[in-house]
Amino acid sequence: MSTKHKKPLISKVVLLFLLFFCVICFILLYPTEKTTQVHTPYNIAWNDALTARPHLSETPQFMKIEEFPPLSTQQTQLLDQLLTEYDKYTTKVRNGEIEFSVTLYIKSSSVPVNFFVELWEATKNLLNPPNEMTTEKHEEYIVIGEWDITYRFDHDIEFFDIKAYKKREMDKRMILTYTQDGHAQSDIWRRTHHQFLRHGKQTLYIRDGAVWKQYNKWKNSLSIMTHVPHFDERYNPYWWLLGYPADFTTFIGSHKTTDIKTVENDGNTQVYLQLYHTEHVKTTYRAITLELLMHPQTGIHPIRILIGTRTAAMEPEIKEEWLGPPKPVKGKYFYTESINFQNLTSELTQYDPGIWLPETVTEQPIGGETLSRLYPDLSRNEYPMIMSEASLPSDWFNEKIENPPHWKRIMKVKRAAFNLPDLQMPDFSPKSKHR
Repeated sequence: MSTKHKKPLISKVVLLFLLFFCVICFILLYPTEKTTQVHTPYNIAWNDALTARPHLSETPQFMKIEEFPPLSTQQTQLLDQLLTEYDKYTTKVRNGEIEFSVTLYIKSSSVPVNFFVELWEATKNLLNPPNEMTTEKHEEYIVIGEWDITYRFDHDIEFFDIKAYKKREMDKRMILTYTQDGHAQSDIWRRTHHQFLRHGKQTLYIRDGAVWKQYNKWKNSLSIMTHVPHFDERYNPYWWLLGYPADFTTFIGSHKTTDIKTVENDGNTQVYLQLYHTEHVKTTYRAITLELLMHPQTGIHPIRILIGTRTAAMEPEIKEEWLGPPKPVKGKYFYTESINFQNLTSELTQYDPGIWLPETVTEQPIGGETLSRLYPDLSRNEYPMIMSEASLPSDWFNEKIENPPHWKRIMKVKRAAFNLPDLQMPDFSPKSKHR
């Protein structure tokens, strides 16, 4: 055999050896499920007996809202003006019909990927390395739920017609499908169709054939109460204005206004509104800061809402294991404060003269962090009382904004009409009997 023929043969042997080596590495190192979550002490599957967190020795400072200074006279006048403008706006809208959709996405990398598909892609890249000009940028998100909704309202009567094709609920919860032998399966597509009716934003009814029956999200099954989450507040297109199931006046009244001012943004004068709300659930304390930037034309509709949820609680200490995942140390806890952000951005459209509604709303998380990492040089008592965008390290916040979130919800209006003379509503009255 000549030297000329030996060189290609040696190259093929080396290439096959490298390919075999890559296969072994994939088998040894490839995780069973790819996920965007970072394994931290907060992602460990706890034993139920270890999750009973002790109470804090004292109420966190950020829960004491009475210590916030009152609004100035100028701020109070601006807030009153905002509420007055909203009251005037509501008189323009008597009834309406809105057709819209909600789509729930998750990052494609957070779904298990076939091992052999990735091995083939890696092999192709090894033999023919891609460059910037030839590399295709694949879609980062996949759809895991779609809802087509028709919403009608006439003063304080609301009708909802929801057709869904989903394998997760609107709030991202798994949908379990039980086989005949009793085994539970998830991530299976399911079609559903439900209709709801509500009067005065009080009792909710669900249609059962031709009869409206009172809706209860809890269903009795023998001695077990099973959660049946057919209804979601996001089925109301007006939820997407504020990320909250109430009108603007109720929304303001249920929060403490900590700041309101006019700001200049891209040559437009806009109202900036900051709200604050606290919650205490068992051993966990939460403070929610909302920053709203109003539309420059309407003045009363937010085009961006940044929601920061600050949490204080006692967390179990973690012990690293040589084999297996880290485990909590029974009976040992440490105090921690963390912050998570969520963002809603809207594109508003004027559907009728003077009547505006978001045409598109994108809801997505921005990210979270412990305050000890955000402010390593500060003690607990020196942390900012209000966790607003301005109080965050700019490099941290910008980095979180630039990274694609692991999920997102998008609402899109297909058709909207208001003050219709012949709007058809289901036969319903508060005095009627519902069986």
